[in-house]
Amino acid sequence: ETQLKLKTNELEKSNQVMQDFVSIASHDLQEPVRKIAVFGSRLAEKGDNLKPEAKEYVSRMQKTALRMQNLIEDLLLFSRASTDKEPFKNIDLNIILKEVISDLELLIKKNNGSLIFSPLPTIRGNATQLRQLFQNLLSNAIKFHNVDKPPKIEITSRLNEQDNWEICIKDQGIGL
Repeated sequence: ETQLKLKTNELEKSNQVMQDFVSIASHDLQEPVRKIAVFGSRLAEKGDNLKPEAKEYVSRMQKTALRMQNLIEDLLLFSRASTDKEPFKNIDLNIILKEVISDLELLIKKNNGSLIFSPLPTIRGNATQLRQLFQNLLSNAIKFHNVDKPPKIEITSRLNEQDNWEICIKDQGIGL
């Protein structure tokens, strides 16, 4: 029994070290990938001055940077999902939403997107999971918008008849 407790403690410490490493590594990798995406966008804006072959390289570079961002986010999610046992606590969704909007700022600007939102409630939940939920919903709404219209996303909340909060995210997406 003592040996089992020691091994359990070692495993918990190992998991924490792994999560810390993945968190630091993903954070450190995200900034260079963002810069590649930004500089790629700047090059793409000068598309008229680029040769067709250079345009293709810039396009491939941007797609690769986006894939790398997604891989980094997936790695971080996997790490958290396998080690996070965070209990629910009060989470101000306004703070979560502002952080997500800040993270998606380049994508929003690139697509001339707009976000309209009313004040959101404070609810009990897991901040990491709620942040990821907002990040996925908003990034998909921006990425998969109708090419004829810039993305417009509306976020509202209301208390339903069962005294539970409903959060509504409405976009002009292309649909499924």
